[in-house]
Amino acid sequence: MTTTTATNLTGFLKGNGANVSASASVALGTEVTGILPTTSHPALTGDVTTPSGSVATTVARINGVALSGLATGILKNTTGTGVPSIAVAADFPTLNQSTTGNAATATNVAGTGITGATLAGTVVSSSLTSVGTLTGLTVNGATNINANNNAATNIGTGTTTSAVAVGGGTNTVALGGGTAFHAITYGAATTAAIPNLAANGTVTATAAATGCAVANHLLITATSYSVNQTVVVKSATCTAANVATITFLNTNNVALAAAGTMTFKYMVIRP
Repeated sequence: MTTTTATNLTGFLKGNGANVSASASVALGTEVTGILPTTSHPALTGDVTTPSGSVATTVARINGVALSGLATGILKNTTGTGVPSIAVAADFPTLNQSTTGNAATATNVAGTGITGATLAGTVVSSSLTSVGTLTGLTVNGATNINANNNAATNIGTGTTTSAVAVGGGTNTVALGGGTAFHAITYGAATTAAIPNLAANGTVTATAAATGCAVANHLLITATSYSVNQTVVVKSATCTAANVATITFLNTNNVALAAAGTMTFKYMVIRP
């Protein structure tokens, strides 16, 4: 290396063992070895940042989105871009699979979310104030229906013609908090021919009344007579099994010669 060479070269000097040459750049991948000092580390920008002269990095973003700028919530990933965001209700799938544990604080469950033929036996109490239409309901134990308000209570109403049973067997049924009855039977019947009635006299005729028995009570409402007769019902009693005896009174001062029948509706009460 001569004085002339030293003054004529500009840039990075490179030697190959025989000659010295100058270059405007140094190839870091092939011409430089070793570890860059921390103080010489350049500042990083983008998703991962660091100040110049430091290797302590900070993850400031994910795919260009700063997490510090998102609202508090559950983080959602976007397929394809990997851009994070906060999940909303529509992002969660419908829970239609079996789960474990207890939702002890659940206060509102959609009606379509409860299915099955029976309610779990572990449900022993609730604060329900109303329910939809119940089909095939069986309740055991003390049961109160409309116990503490003045709303109307309807049982067996509507368009159905099916039988409505209240009580049964040896159960007693209290009506209006008064006398208890074991069974109440309703029906309609027509008497046998009502014999001729003497003036101010009485006569009896029988009719088939399901549920009648000697100890039972019979209430009737006359609906029609087959002939015009000025008579009144003096009494109506159950005189035998399924037999009602009706006593008629002629309130006229003359005899009535035209015999006939009476059709009536009845209620039999078994005490």
